[in-house]
Amino acid sequence: MVGKDLLIFVQKSSLKMNRKNFLKLLAITPFALYAKKQTHEHTIFKYGAKGDGKTDDTKAFIRALKKNKELYLPKGKTFIVESLVVSNVKLFGGGTLRSLKSKHCLLVNGSSSIFDNITFKSSHSIKEGKSEIKLLDGCENITFKNCLFVGRSYCSISADSNGKDNDSLIYKKQVKNLIVENSVFKGTYSRHLYLHNIKDVKVMGCSFNDSYNDSIRLRQKVSTVLISKNTFNNIGTSKTADSKDAIDTFWSGKNLIIENNQIETVGTHGLDIKGVEPKLREKTSNVIISKNNISRAAFSGIFISSATEKDTHVENFIVENNMISKCNQAKKEANYGAIYIHHGVRNLNIHHNNISNNHASGIVIGNFSKTKILNENVSITFNQLSDNYLQSQSFNCINIFPTKNLVVHANQISFSKKRNAVGLMLGSDKNLKQARNYSVQDNQFNNISNNIISKIKI
Repeated sequence: MVGKDLLIFVQKSSLKMNRKNFLKLLAITPFALYAKKQTHEHTIFKYGAKGDGKTDDTKAFIRALKKNKELYLPKGKTFIVESLVVSNVKLFGGGTLRSLKSKHCLLVNGSSSIFDNITFKSSHSIKEGKSEIKLLDGCENITFKNCLFVGRSYCSISADSNGKDNDSLIYKKQVKNLIVENSVFKGTYSRHLYLHNIKDVKVMGCSFNDSYNDSIRLRQKVSTVLISKNTFNNIGTSKTADSKDAIDTFWSGKNLIIENNQIETVGTHGLDIKGVEPKLREKTSNVIISKNNISRAAFSGIFISSATEKDTHVENFIVENNMISKCNQAKKEANYGAIYIHHGVRNLNIHHNNISNNHASGIVIGNFSKTKILNENVSITFNQLSDNYLQSQSFNCINIFPTKNLVVHANQISFSKKRNAVGLMLGSDKNLKQARNYSVQDNQFNNISNNIISKIKI
């Protein structure tokens, strides 16, 4: 009736309708939209797919993808696919993809693949190195949006060659341009995203929940990354010694922006940004950490280190406008500061952060490597630190070990009631060369027994 009614309308209309205009009008009718949806719905099924969650539909997908670059997977249908290689495709529609036997559900190759509103449901061991999605050597322009990753596996999206040592993990050709947006990750994954040798990554508007270890790990040769407007909750639920951070960089992270993320309840650090690759071929540099809200980390809210005993620095960091609270839930020691610079950092600007109610120092600039590598060119300005305190320990709100070229200006350090603590500790170490070029001025202290203690000449 829709087509007949339309013809009557056109015949009675005073508008001039040529064939071209008529076809345009027909294309937007409910009939046309329904027909288009029906075509999409039946595309995969006409190639033999069952979508019943039991039958292996891998061969049906292979047949379909030879003829189609887009496949509509209807909501309520579960397709079993085993290590399906895809390239230059679009999968969309609300359906579920699942692997039962192989290490991977999808192997993404080539260029320009989009996965929109797809559920990936896993059921593997978290210790077997399996991932739902594996990005293959040199693939590029890959987008996941509005997807749901749920279940149990080593990771949901990986880019590595499963080698046994550091060099063999890296692809020969770099993966480029990965977008993960508006997607939800939940279930017992060891790590949600585990990426090596990849450039141009955007992770935006996602929800990450309940990972066994790190939520996002950027391992080696990773550069130009934006991680923005995501939520991380209950990260690092394992009791192993492995890292359990919301975001962890491991010998990589050149040109990295982490901004506007909400991070709550983390098994190790909120952000663990390190370091220098053992053979000194690459290092983390050019990092902006801005406007994140971090709370309830077991140890530090933000941890930065070169992670090497060699005299090599990570460099060029801006840590600004973050809110950090209730960190060091483990209450191990005060040096697990809300912002904790372990060692080996050059060119660091920490400013306008709100640091409150942590069971640790607010800011620690340390030299905790065996070789005592000095941090260099450090500026700490306009930060507000309030009620950061660990009972039963001698306590420093800002604790600075010997540093080369240091500015500490216009910070506000306070407690809601009188505390036996030191507002600013400028420490010394007999094993270090004396620090030099310190500028300390215009800091404000309230309800603190000792405003400034300096053990070195400034």
